[in-house]
Amino acid sequence: MYCIDNEEYPCATSLTMKYIGKKWKAVILIHLIEKKRYNELRKELPMVTERTISLQLKELEADGLVKRTVYTSKPPLKVVYELTEFGKTLIPLLHAIGDWGKKTAEQNHRIKVVA
Repeated sequence: MYCIDNEEYPCATSLTMKYIGKKWKAVILIHLIEKKRYNELRKELPMVTERTISLQLKELEADGLVKRTVYTSKPPLKVVYELTEFGKTLIPLLHAIGDWGKKTAEQNHRIKVVA
């Protein structure tokens, strides 16, 4: 059993899902393997609402997976997101999830790849 902020997690898998389990978190993390400005991330995820991206980024930052840097030295305001060292430990897992999805798409006749 694991406990964070008075929340209990019965196993290591549930603990992992605390960090990446909410809708779009893993997708946002894979896109942040290379640091990006907020608008770049929005363009790469057109199917995700701006509110959802913003909320998930705040949670990922609070969990220590994502670093947010604001540059205010000259207009316009520039906000950059990138994985922290802790967040980078998820890269092999994120790649494995993506690989599993690709293999599933190849093997499942119900899944169509749309370009």
